[in-house]
Amino acid sequence: MPTLAQTLALQDYGYLQIVAELWGFDLEAADLKRAAARLAEQMLQSDLLLEIIASLPPQAGQALLALCRQNGRLKWTTFTRTYGDLREMGPARRDRELPHLAPASIS
Repeated sequence: MPTLAQTLALQDYGYLQIVAELWGFDLEAADLKRAAARLAEQMLQSDLLLEIIASLPPQAGQALLALCRQNGRLKWTTFTRTYGDLREMGPARRDRELPHLAPASIS
């Protein structure tokens, strides 16, 4: 299973900036790989991670708990049926519509 840093490194820089903003970080790195590694390092700080989890809306906490109970593996159809669909979009549409500011569902 890939690490958080490896997973983040597969995303574009704009995505990393959104994640950093939502977690309260300034993202400054010379390249994508370093940015992903730094962001992962910050996200995995236990005190902050616990704070973020505690701040989740109740339904989002339930979704996270459901994933944890299944060791992070839950059929996508089961997850989306329970917690809602995920809007798929590319970077340009994401940057234009800012879906992280008005999520369509808990997913």
